[in-house]
Amino acid sequence: MLDSYLPIYVLLHISRRAVVQYLESKVIPILAGLLAFVDTNCNLDILSDKDPEGFRHWLWLAMFSDPDITQLKYRY
Repeated sequence: MLDSYLPIYVLLHISRRAVVQYLESKVIPILAGLLAFVDTNCNLDILSDKDPEGFRHWLWLAMFSDPDITQLKYRY
């Protein structure tokens, strides 16, 4: 009885892996582009500063959380 279900399990495993690979191929380039945009001129170094309560840290977070300033747009 178990042998009759084995091919279905194998097919589901293969299709799950294919879905994960497809999603990774679409999501990873978007996230990489977003990180590259945000880190222009080493902006991410501001977040690793010793003083997380500093003015630059606050300003950077305020600027990138405002969609009117960043105007991040993605087109597929």
